[in-house]
Amino acid sequence: GVAHRFGGSGSVVQAQGGRFVAGPKQGGGQQGEGPARDGQPHGVPAALAQVVVLGSQGRHAAGRQGLLAQLALRHKDKAGAERIANAMVAQPDNAAAGHELRGDIALASGQQQAAVAAYARAFEIAPDSNRVLKLERAERALGVDNKRLKQWLAEHPDDTRARLAQAAILQEAGASDEATLAYERMLETRKQDPVVLNNLAWLYFERKDQRALDFARQAYELAPRQAQIVDTYAWILFQLGQREQGLEILKKAAELAPGDADIAFHVTSALAASGQQAQALTQLRELLSDHKRFNLRKDAEALLALLEKK
Repeated sequence: GVAHRFGGSGSVVQAQGGRFVAGPKQGGGQQGEGPARDGQPHGVPAALAQVVVLGSQGRHAAGRQGLLAQLALRHKDKAGAERIANAMVAQPDNAAAGHELRGDIALASGQQQAAVAAYARAFEIAPDSNRVLKLERAERALGVDNKRLKQWLAEHPDDTRARLAQAAILQEAGASDEATLAYERMLETRKQDPVVLNNLAWLYFERKDQRALDFARQAYELAPRQAQIVDTYAWILFQLGQREQGLEILKKAAELAPGDADIAFHVTSALAASGQQAQALTQLRELLSDHKRFNLRKDAEALLALLEKK
């Protein structure tokens, strides 16, 4: 699985069946099933937003205002978030953070072009690792590759967060050879990094490299409560014939992330393959009813059709 995920068919960036862990999710929006639902129909009170904007001119102003803006977005108060961002842009010390926040707001609203423009301005004013990653992802979503991340890494070779993101992007794009090489290089200095081990495990598994299970096990032992990593290890175990243990650990992954539809599908798929078709069919129908959008939905629909024929 990825602690923070990209799309695909089994990755956390995904491939057919398994998952890989990526870097931190960027922007103000949610991936997968869409924005988090909130029972409160109103946003942050306008008066409170105004007080914070006017009163947060200190050293940590950008952080405080940014948090309030993200809260406004969660409450679907786009106008409130925009007021905060605009106020920050007008403050010389907070302008870069304000433009970055504008990018987050645009991304959450599905305005990809506006997000790119805002992130580019933020990066121009005060370049840093987080901003180059947001800009890179926003541009790639539009099919644009300006080699920004590659250039950033040439200038900042020790930025491990950006390097991990680059490897994840390569993996997401299907450049498995390049991604494998990038992870292997990182592993030379990050031998205990569960994300690197997890993602390498999946790449090795795809090419039937015998190291896959060992790397997945190492990642699992280092991060036994990270659901996507648990999922990767369990899925590889199951696919390599250790079905009872694999299914048991898959259920653990599902318990760790009860809202993760892709992990839930792995469990139902494993149940079906283990001869427990009736239970798998029940769970599969519930899964498809409860989750209208998830990475493995087409696979789940295909399995449902197959089970209903039996």
